[in-house]
Parts: sequence; C-alpha cells; structure tokens
Amino acid sequence: MPLSLATIQTLLVKLHDGLLDKVEIARLPNDVISSLDARFPIHTVSIHIDKYILHKILMKGVSISDVANMQNYLDVGLTILEKNRPNSFILSVQNTNQTSRYKAAFKVAQHGHEIWVSSFHETRPRQTKALIARGYIIRKHK
Repeated sequence: MPLSLATIQTLLVKLHDGLLDKVEIARLPNDVISSLDARFPIHTVSIHIDKYILHKILMKGVSISDVANMQNYLDVGLTILEKNRPNSFILSVQNTNQTSRYKAAFKVAQHGHEIWVSSFHETRPRQTKALIARGYIIRKHK
C-alpha cells in the first residue's frame, strides 16, 4: 500500500535532517513498468531518494512537498526513455497550479533491483520539447 503524502513529507524531513539514509517516495505505475520491462528487467516498483540527491534538489528551489508529490507526478506525467541512456528514464510534469513544470530523472540500478531519483528540478516548455526529441515516449500525460 502506498504511503500517504503526509507520511512521505515526514520521512523526507527526517532524511534532510540526517536521521535516515534513503526514503521510498513512490511506486512505478503498471503501464510504465511494462514499457520499461521490454528494455531492461524491472524487479522492483519502489523508487527511492537518498540524502545527497535530496539536498541537491532543495538547493535548486524545489520544496519538500513537491518531492513528496512524486507519486502523483508519476501517475499523470509524460514518461520518456532516453535513447542514449538505456538505464534511465525521464518524467516531465506540469504542477497542478499550472505555473511550474518539473523534470525528474530516474536511474535503474543494475539488474533492475533498485530505482533511484537522480535529479528533480523546474524546467521551461522548450526543455520538454528537447527531451521528446532525444527519447522515446513511454507514456503521454494523463
């Protein structure tokens, strides 16, 4: 069962404060798993973030609540598999307030046993267009 948004926010604060080493923040939707599984085996559906990446994300001005909202973004966002990076995929999503666009990059560890957030930041519309040109669309926005 997925964790609630409030629980994920609490865990992210503990991660930020150094009380935890990693936090599960989301689970891959089934349609994304089936698309990725054709390229490389997926043995987990959990997506984790570590303290180092969280600090980098927060330094870019992204809030903990935006990071905690990753499950919602995965459920509705544009998912792209990059041509030149076979072990990673990109998520592009527009925030519900329609003013912010985000890009999240995920790396699938060897043999598909772990999936990690490697980047998460705000983008401009033309950056999304460039992402689409560099990759294959796994799933369109919902």
